Amino acid sequence: MFMIRINTTSGSRFLNTVLLVLKYIVKMKFHRIDIKSNEIAEIFGVTEGTAREWIRDVRAAFNKNKKQKITIAEFCSYKGVPYKSIFCQINKMKFTDYDTQLLDGFIEEPKGILIMQKSD
Repeated sequence: MFMIRINTTSGSRFLNTVLLVLKYIVKMKFHRIDIKSNEIAEIFGVTEGTAREWIRDVRAAFNKNKKQKITIAEFCSYKGVPYKSIFCQINKMKFTDYDTQLLDGFIEEPKGILIMQKSD
């Protein structure tokens, strides 16, 4: 870890803003937004084969190929389960921490996910 020492006594608003942004960056944690079949199996108590089948169904609903990842939001939208609970379980986070980070702007909830219909 390195330390930045800047003389801010000159009243430079730019430097103060940069330092404020750096403080927020240090506090930031990166959260996973994709979901895997083994996590689905563990959360819902189904076999991994059933979880892989659900992933295939979601991929088909959103017109994604095999190499594209499924997001938590897409999975929750397709299966009709609450986003917050799945997100917290995958990222090993408490609901209160989720709410705090949501208010602080470190997490964004998905606005609306539309299921794309395949065109024949």
